[in-house]
Amino acid sequence: MAARNLRSFATAAVGAAFCALAAVMPAVASPLTDACGASGGMFTAEDCTCLDGKIATPADRTDLTAFFQANANEVKGGPKPDENDPQMKRGFEALNKYLAQCVK
Repeated sequence: MAARNLRSFATAAVGAAFCALAAVMPAVASPLTDACGASGGMFTAEDCTCLDGKIATPADRTDLTAFFQANANEVKGGPKPDENDPQMKRGFEALNKYLAQCVK
C-alpha cells in the first residue's frame, strides 16, 4: 500500500513539475508566425498568432509563409517581392482570406 501511494505521489509530482515548466517556458512560434512578425511591423504578435491559428490548409500556410518571408527580406534590404509570382499571389489571397478573422 505504501509503495502504491509513493508511486501515485511520484507520478503527481512529475506531472506538476511539467506543468510548472510549461508555464514559464516561452511559447514556440511557428515559421509562419516568425515570418509574419519579421515582415515590417504590419501586424502585431497577436495578429500573427491569430493568423497562424486560422490557416485551414497546408498550401495556404506554405504560400502565406513565403509571402511574409519575401516581405521580411525586402524590409532587410533585399529585393522587392515579385508581384507576378504565383506563390506571392496565392499568399496575398490567403492573407486577405484569413485577415478579417483576426484584425478587428
